[in-house]
Amino acid sequence: MSEKGGRIRQTLKETRERRSGMRCAVFRLTIDASRLSKEKKDCLARLFVEKKWFKNAVIASEAIYAFDL
Repeated sequence: MSEKGGRIRQTLKETRERRSGMRCAVFRLTIDASRLSKEKKDCLARLFVEKKWFKNAVIASEAIYAFDL
């Protein structure tokens, strides 16, 4: 096993241990786009483009249910 492979394996193990106490919740959301303003549609479109960074920011926050941009 290479040194780099060992570091990667150790980092993954630490991440799993750190997140083991977290409960995962899945939400299904239905949006009626016909009732949204253009501004809100643009905001949602941007959110979906940036979902990876948004998700990571929520996970990293101290209180995910009180998360505020």
